[in-house]
Amino acid sequence: MGWVESVQWSPSGNRLAFIGHDSTLCVAEVTSATPKVDCVRYADLPFKDLLWTSEDGIVCVGHDCNPTFFQIKGGKWEFVKKLDTGAAAAAPAASGTTSARSMFQNKVDKAESTSETKLNTKHQNCITWIIAYKKNGNAVAQYSTSGLDGALGIWDAPK
Repeated sequence: MGWVESVQWSPSGNRLAFIGHDSTLCVAEVTSATPKVDCVRYADLPFKDLLWTSEDGIVCVGHDCNPTFFQIKGGKWEFVKKLDTGAAAAAPAASGTTSARSMFQNKVDKAESTSETKLNTKHQNCITWIIAYKKNGNAVAQYSTSGLDGALGIWDAPK
């Protein structure tokens, strides 16, 4: 794992999630005598922050400019989906890279540095912060994000 970017306790306090700069999300189950750690290696750009939306769901944000949802299924944490699916969002390239990485690689390949290219996401630069905006009990109903682009987004939490 690379250096740790963010650490957050679950709503119950029974799990501790942390993200590394090597694009991993790890969740430690801390209620047993021998804590179990489950790590998910994410294929795209690294995350900067995370938010528990429920005891079984986490949204991570970071360098790919798209909130990403993880959920525990069958006792294992796994990637579920990217959440910026509005009209402005596009699916990642078939190679598994994000639109931000593809845009950068195209600029490098073409030796471009001055042209403005708009990403197919609401945020146009790294999302650095995520926080609960509205809660329904212990579950997050809406959350907000902000990033290096100066934009503030308000999102409905995944279910």
